[in-house]
Amino acid sequence: MNQKKIQIGISSPTYNESKNIDKFINNIFRLNNFYSVFLCFVDDGSTDDTIKKIESYKKIYKNIFLVRRNKISKRTQVYSAYYAGLEYLFRNSNCDFYGQVDSDNVCEFEDIKNSFDYLSKNNDISFVKLSKYLDNAKDDRSIIRA
Repeated sequence: MNQKKIQIGISSPTYNESKNIDKFINNIFRLNNFYSVFLCFVDDGSTDDTIKKIESYKKIYKNIFLVRRNKISKRTQVYSAYYAGLEYLFRNSNCDFYGQVDSDNVCEFEDIKNSFDYLSKNNDISFVKLSKYLDNAKDDRSIIRA
């Protein structure tokens, strides 16, 4: 009997990530070996090939979504972009768990997988945010914090 894969929704902001987006998408969709992945990009007006690359990947992976916005100011809009992606996923998918992952490949595949593995085993948590974590950081925090 086939068991339904756990569905995970990932919100990822983009702005001129053409150099990183191929590796990022391929890493995220390696998770399909374990989970059913829904990936929503929120782009704030990229001027490079980011949009073109995402559009081409949408033809390969049916669960890639793109929300396009205009950049409002020079200041980063990363948190509102995360929110817009999560809002899109909440409304248009039925994921079991959600996460935020930067599209600039600062998180290794194993860290992303381990985070969702942790979520799937802990019923009191339904969301994970992955961001930069350095082994030599000045504070001694785990990559997974509940």
